[in-house]
Amino acid sequence: MNERDIAIQLARLERKIDRIKFPEVSSDLASPILSLPVLRCCWLSTVSGSGGWYDSSGRGIDLTYNGDPQFGQDGLVGYWDLDGTGDYFSHVDRAGLDITGTETYVTAASRGLTMGGWFYIDTSTSLGTLMSKFLGIGNQRSYALHQPFAVGANRIDGTISVDGAAVFTVVGDSISIGSWFFSCLRFLPSTELAVFVNADKNTVTAGVPASIFSGSADFVVGGRSGGTELIDGRAAYCFLCACAVSDAKISSIFEQMRPAFRV
Repeated sequence: MNERDIAIQLARLERKIDRIKFPEVSSDLASPILSLPVLRCCWLSTVSGSGGWYDSSGRGIDLTYNGDPQFGQDGLVGYWDLDGTGDYFSHVDRAGLDITGTETYVTAASRGLTMGGWFYIDTSTSLGTLMSKFLGIGNQRSYALHQPFAVGANRIDGTISVDGAAVFTVVGDSISIGSWFFSCLRFLPSTELAVFVNADKNTVTAGVPASIFSGSADFVVGGRSGGTELIDGRAAYCFLCACAVSDAKISSIFEQMRPAFRV
């Protein structure tokens, strides 16, 4: 076998290994998000324009540009690039964003909140926040998915407040700077607060509040209300649900979408 034949065989072997590591990606990448139960809103990376980042749930909760986020592509994935110095997406307070975990149209066993998406951090920052409805000034804290209270602690935590001031936090798993990861926050009233990072789940079960505070803070992707605690990184396929989505469904979202993000 000559060098050319060896090179051809090696290339074929590499393609086979790649298919095993990263299986075929569904042509409908958004379907796991759009099939979420009690979906309040979702922002698919390709659905956007000069008016902002458009909600694909049908509720019309479109997010407004702040700063100059830029649309980019990473293989099959479209995403929004946020520079950490003024870029974020927001929506003013409205009923569709005030999820407390006491919604009577949801069965008691399924009440709660689930919020998350796909993210990529370029630079670790103190309190960099992925998604939130959270403003410390005036005690308007509700819920947040965020990096912890120290620079260099590269992990994702989840926080809620029952009264707008006091916070209840679950510490999540670490992340790798410069890599895509899936993360979501899930609240089950009086039962569990959980944060998921890729396939890993961390929980707190003791002292979990019975509800989340319904405040007046803006809803934000990429930071907190008022444009603080901004992330330097990317956001894609973000969602918010007015129920506690099951472990199985959350795992399904991650497993179905991970090939596109090469995770």
